[in-house]
Amino acid sequence: MKKMELEKIQTIVETLFVELLPEAKLVKVEVQEEESWEGDELLNIIIVFDGKRLDAKKTNELTWRVRKKTGEDEDRFLLFGFVVKEEAGEMGITLP
Repeated sequence: MKKMELEKIQTIVETLFVELLPEAKLVKVEVQEEESWEGDELLNIIIVFDGKRLDAKKTNELTWRVRKKTGEDEDRFLLFGFVVKEEAGEMGITLP
């Protein structure tokens, strides 16, 4: 199975988020290795932002573009979560 470094994936997500969603301030990106209930390897990508709502078309494009950039070097399933800054603490996410 092909696996990219988590830091490289984090950088790709950060760059594309800022490019595609400039109206939302990026606070933090966490990339965590996890396993699905069926035993498949996946990457849980949590994006914390400061803003109201995200454009659904742009978040879909973000996920597609991240997959396109990592596709040849990453076989794990990418699972995205978008969290507003105010709710990050409730989810156990430590902010910078």
